Amino acid sequence: MADQPSSSSDNTERAGAPRSTPSKAASSKSQPRSGGQRNGSQRSSAQRNRQRRSNNQRSNRGGQQRNNRPRQQAPRADKVSDKEAAEIERSLSGFDASSSGPLSQSALDAERRANVRWPLIGSIWVGVPIGVIAFLATFWLNLIGAIVLGLLTIVFVTWIVLRGAPTAVQNNIAAVEVPHGQLARVEVLLQGLSATMGVATPKIEILADPIANAGIYWRKDLCTIVITTGLMDQMTVVELEGVFAHLLAQIRLESVRRGTAGAGIALLIGPLGRRPGRVHRLTGEGRLWRADEVAALTVRYPSGLKSALEKMTQGPVPEPDSFFSSRAYGTLRWLFIDPSIGQRAKSDEIGDLDATGVRIQALAER
Repeated sequence: MADQPSSSSDNTERAGAPRSTPSKAASSKSQPRSGGQRNGSQRSSAQRNRQRRSNNQRSNRGGQQRNNRPRQQAPRADKVSDKEAAEIERSLSGFDASSSGPLSQSALDAERRANVRWPLIGSIWVGVPIGVIAFLATFWLNLIGAIVLGLLTIVFVTWIVLRGAPTAVQNNIAAVEVPHGQLARVEVLLQGLSATMGVATPKIEILADPIANAGIYWRKDLCTIVITTGLMDQMTVVELEGVFAHLLAQIRLESVRRGTAGAGIALLIGPLGRRPGRVHRLTGEGRLWRADEVAALTVRYPSGLKSALEKMTQGPVPEPDSFFSSRAYGTLRWLFIDPSIGQRAKSDEIGDLDATGVRIQALAER
């Protein structure tokens, strides 16, 4: 009997042993939960870090966009504004490109394009009637052949006139090309004014004639200035500058192409081209007035050109053997800065903007 308590205690210990197992299991189960909490906290901290980085990236992108906006709106240093481009054009050619009207940039570009196209248009104008005559002369034999013949005639005559008109002008003026360095004063003036106008320096030809005058023509994409010995003897440097500025203005406006082609066509078609007023229409009415306008605005001293024109009008009457008394000058006179030699009467100047006397009055008002 005395041994029973011990056995019971042993039984109690044996019975208690299994009860401690759930606590260990519970403790062992609680360990994963603490690890999961650590993993969850790590994941939440990683998420917070990613969120923080994304917020920083958004703020950086927003800051870059805000920083870029002023740079996009502000003009770049290497980009020329419209106002600066207008000032450059005005300094080069005398045109106020920012204004409206005949001196605007759009009007200037339109005038240049029209002058460049005119030689081809004028040559076609000559070729079409001849092609029509060829068609009418042969259509009763073969209609299709007559059409082909007419078109080929138009193309051929157009090509002949386009190539032959400048050559006809050069041959009828018959000036002599000046070797480089022979007229140093003229070359220096032309080089400086050509740079100011933004055009290539033209060639120089001299015409042995005591009449003071100067002209310009275009051939094979090259421009040639024709000056007389009388011009060199009578004009001062300032007056020569005005004369050359007028001639270079024709290059700037591309009107030298129109004038050369029109005068050459008048020579090629003979008496039909020498009718009163027709040569002037072919070479372009108002062309010399326009060149005066650009020259005066470019050199900013119209008095030099005005004084040169006045000397020309006060000059002597040309001799019978002078170029300015010939029939060729009657056709080519609108290529020269003074087209009114032999026609100084007031009645000849009415309604003619290109008349020398009218242009002198216009320059006096500037």
